[in-house]
Amino acid sequence: MRDTPQELIDHIVDFAHDDHTTLSAVRLVAQSWNISARAHMFRRLNLRIAPPYCSPTPLAIQPIQKPGKNALDSTTNVHYLFELIKSSPDIPLSVRDVTIGNTTQLPLGTRDELELLLCLILTQLNRVTTLRITEVNWPDLTPVFAASLMRICRSPDLRHLDIFNCTMPSMDSLVDFLNFSCSTLTSLRLSYIRIPRNTEAVVSAPSLAGIDKLLCKPRKPLQRLTIEQVPLAPLIYTLLQSTPCSFNIKQLVALSLEDISDVPSVCGLLQVAGGALEHLEMRAAKLQSKQVSLTGTIDLTRTPQLKCLRLYGLLWTGGLCPAEGLQHLFTPVQTPHPLEAIEIVVTANSTSKKALEYNSWNILDQILSKPVFASLNKLEITVHTTRISADSTPVDAKRLRDEFPALAASRSIFLNVIPSSPFPGSLSR
Repeated sequence: MRDTPQELIDHIVDFAHDDHTTLSAVRLVAQSWNISARAHMFRRLNLRIAPPYCSPTPLAIQPIQKPGKNALDSTTNVHYLFELIKSSPDIPLSVRDVTIGNTTQLPLGTRDELELLLCLILTQLNRVTTLRITEVNWPDLTPVFAASLMRICRSPDLRHLDIFNCTMPSMDSLVDFLNFSCSTLTSLRLSYIRIPRNTEAVVSAPSLAGIDKLLCKPRKPLQRLTIEQVPLAPLIYTLLQSTPCSFNIKQLVALSLEDISDVPSVCGLLQVAGGALEHLEMRAAKLQSKQVSLTGTIDLTRTPQLKCLRLYGLLWTGGLCPAEGLQHLFTPVQTPHPLEAIEIVVTANSTSKKALEYNSWNILDQILSKPVFASLNKLEITVHTTRISADSTPVDAKRLRDEFPALAASRSIFLNVIPSSPFPGSLSR
């Protein structure tokens, strides 16, 4: 056992990377096995506070939990965690992924004490590569706790920053915090950021039409950017007009946008960030009775290196077929495009009075079978059917497939029709 190469031990232990029971046993085999198991066992640390009125939050470091106690639901549990980390120097060296948040829902006195303990824990973590900040009301953070978060963001090892379901006093405050993130940050996700309406209205006016003029010596080359339920135009405008410019989005490899109803902002963003994009995902904020527009000036000429395109949240009704809007994405392309895969997720919704329109899909087949899209080897369409009434008609998968004769001949079309549960009114009694 002592002569076993460490690389082989690492490979064996990797198979149990998410099994804490096995990892706990492996640590007792030998020192060399303990080194490998430790890296997995303490890799993720969940520091989200779970008040008594919230559901329990599991903690990555299981041994500190006491029977009958929720994870980190009291100062006692947080204190145990701090003592464990302080007494075992190997633990903070193994932590790579940290989730922290939900502190502002606690009573004021308890919150101050807990945030102080969390600050002491964060000061021990020097090799964090992923930081997730969730459910934080920024104006209520204590200065010490805010400084601890900024210290983590300045870590030269940080690669991914995820801010989810937080409240910011203004868009400028969000950008100011992002400016403190380290220069090695490659992935950024901003999701469900709430900003008071009175401040959001001030920054929502600028347009992204001249956004390329704001790119002045950016210092942080992002590779992946995800924006979900955040006003696109004021965010990008405020981010890029800051001095010095916070991020170089011209080197983006992957871009995900959830709210694509703001077509001009999407166009402005793709004009700047589309040059190196290889993966693009656009998702509607929610399904609506009216089709989310993908038409206009959004087209693939702005993404000459794109290989994978994913479109979600499209609605297919009796009077509206998403293929009519999708064709505008591909029609302007006149030179060979490297696009290899397209994934489209549609929700179909029809009644006996307004049947689904299938013929429009054939136009998409004609466009994508042109020589300019010769590299396309997969078009996957997933149709979720909904029954809004007893007379709703199901999607005819065979008829839909027949509208793609060219792609079907090259075996590039894949259809997935997911039926809904039977309408209650149609069940026999």
